[in-house]
Amino acid sequence: MTKLNLKKKAIELRKTGLSYFEIKKEIKVSKSSLSLWLRNISLSNIQIHRLTEKKLNAIYQNAKNLKERKRQERMNIVEKYSKTIGKLSNRELNLIGVSLYWAEGSKQKEENISQGTIFSNSDPKMLLVYLNWVKSILKINMSRIAFEIYIHESMKHNTNKIISYWKNILLIDNKSIVRVYYKKHTIQKRNKEYNGLVRIIIKRSSWLNRQICGLIEGICINAPSSNGRTPDFESGYCGSNPCGATKKLKNTE
Repeated sequence: MTKLNLKKKAIELRKTGLSYFEIKKEIKVSKSSLSLWLRNISLSNIQIHRLTEKKLNAIYQNAKNLKERKRQERMNIVEKYSKTIGKLSNRELNLIGVSLYWAEGSKQKEENISQGTIFSNSDPKMLLVYLNWVKSILKINMSRIAFEIYIHESMKHNTNKIISYWKNILLIDNKSIVRVYYKKHTIQKRNKEYNGLVRIIIKRSSWLNRQICGLIEGICINAPSSNGRTPDFESGYCGSNPCGATKKLKNTE
């Protein structure tokens, strides 16, 4: 087919409302040639609407495909690197638990020297790791652990659903959930998976808070160059003082 015939064919196809991409499927010609040949060809409103819809659908589909590729890529990377961790030792779990509390736990300050041990977060995986540390490393019995749930007031209608969610995730009963608080401000960006925030409270734990502060300080001191091992967390903890503490220590609070 001669160049002149190609041009005539391209004009005929364009007048039917086809896009440049669709025309290129019919005849082998460059996009620059099509732009030159078809620049003065007018389209009807219906044809323009069709091409606009087609372009928007293509953009949407490309974005959807890209999102799916990135999702799959993320899953592959997460799976690959999760396998590099292996089984955690008690020392490693202890360091993780201390670091979590350092980031999200309530600390004692000069004006609040008796602050207990309270951890707050909305990430279920983080809460489960923290609870595992509390039970297996700190040796805290579940009977001494209480839970509070914080919910935005605009999500008050989902209270029962949110409570059930945390009961199933954390494997706790109604007695463990001592309070539900409602935050006054509304959520700026709605999250379909919104489940509020959980506070994990260890009763009679001001002394434990000080011990954790000591462990945090130990990380600060040794992190730059340490290759040694730290001892397991002191066992036998029970109450605001460690078991076996002297009367002098008991009377400090």
